[in-house]
Amino acid sequence: MLKRLVTALPKSVPNARPYSTRPPTHLPAAPTKSPARIAQETRARNNSHDLMSDIMGAEDRRHGGHNLQTPRLRPDVLLSRRDNHPFKPIQPEFGTHKAAIDAKGTLLPVDKDGATPAALHVDGKQEYKEKSPFTSFSGLPTGVDGTAPHQLVDKPMYGKNLIVTNPSQEPRGGVVLDPFDIQRDIRTHPDAALDETAVLRSQPRPQPLWQPTAEERALMPSVGVDPTQSSFTYRERAMVNTARDQEYLVKGPIREFTLQVPGKDRALQTLSRDELLERARQEHALKKPL
Repeated sequence: MLKRLVTALPKSVPNARPYSTRPPTHLPAAPTKSPARIAQETRARNNSHDLMSDIMGAEDRRHGGHNLQTPRLRPDVLLSRRDNHPFKPIQPEFGTHKAAIDAKGTLLPVDKDGATPAALHVDGKQEYKEKSPFTSFSGLPTGVDGTAPHQLVDKPMYGKNLIVTNPSQEPRGGVVLDPFDIQRDIRTHPDAALDETAVLRSQPRPQPLWQPTAEERALMPSVGVDPTQSSFTYRERAMVNTARDQEYLVKGPIREFTLQVPGKDRALQTLSRDELLERARQEHALKKPL
């Protein structure tokens, strides 16, 4: 029976190539998507997420709003902030308002009771920054469990001093908005001024158009912005800026943080809490009138 089965099998084909698991090389490679196409697909995906979030929010409100009343998870992530003048609420070079450490050693936003939303804080127009309850930081994105590796995202170009905080160490602190929250607020905020063409507001008129750097242009497709455009809106600029800085926004006063200042060798040194309080008292004593 075995002999009959073997003889029934077809003879091997002469010069046949042996079977291989490697893909055939004659097939054309998959076409590379253009940045404009990637941006278009990202926008479509974000629109779907935003629509679903709106539907879920409406359903939650219809059933009593229990999800909205649930306290937000405070992320366990190191957040960093660079500042040349950490004790001054006015940026000396530009005369603009910013977060600063007060005489009691608390990091305060420009207006702890302000109502400026995240989208308009990131947009940066001074009339909104002056009423902002947020302080900006940079940090790694967290996972679904609200944690991230304890590694700093440092942006030295923004200042010589470094402020570091971890929201999980301050249970009674204000709301923390992560990059996902901020991007969604920028995309969905109804202020029509965000859709105006972005110009350099600090420049004299006629103000030149805002143009992204090479780094910012490379980030654009990932937030749904077409980098091939000749001009951009303030909304698009804000989405690029917050992605570039890996931005978090912390609402209200911040008490649990460390301040690192350059030492004699220019290396950063962490001040103890007592040293921080003494430095704060000295800095604010200089401002008091004689």
